[in-house]
Amino acid sequence: MINAKPSGEPVFLSEDRLERGYAYCISPHRSSANENPEPAPRPAVLNRYEEEKQDQQHKVELAKLEAEWKQYTDSKKEIKVKTLADQKKEAADNEYSAMMGIHEWADKKRAEAAEQHKNDSERLKDANEAIAKIERKHS
Repeated sequence: MINAKPSGEPVFLSEDRLERGYAYCISPHRSSANENPEPAPRPAVLNRYEEEKQDQQHKVELAKLEAEWKQYTDSKKEIKVKTLADQKKEAADNEYSAMMGIHEWADKKRAEAAEQHKNDSERLKDANEAIAKIERKHS
């Protein structure tokens, strides 16, 4: 281990204490009480940067907390229980949609077939029969 010497005195790197090949301590000798000097004051620009950085980090933390709060409150909302009348109305609407859906599909297919086979009456007749057969099967 090398002990720091006051400036100008040789610092021997080996036990033989040769006068050639030694090193000098360039910095002045510091006492152990002054080992950690106070850092130089930071420029105002860096201080402002640090303040802005802390502000942005604070905003990010707040946004995370708000998102967690929203998720928590959304999970606690009550599940709406439908009345019997609402359930029956919904079932009737679904049944109507199921029955009328095939008719709406058939009307759409007939219009497509008429456009596609406008020059071939025989193919148009076959397409309409196929559509009618599917419509009867599913209604």
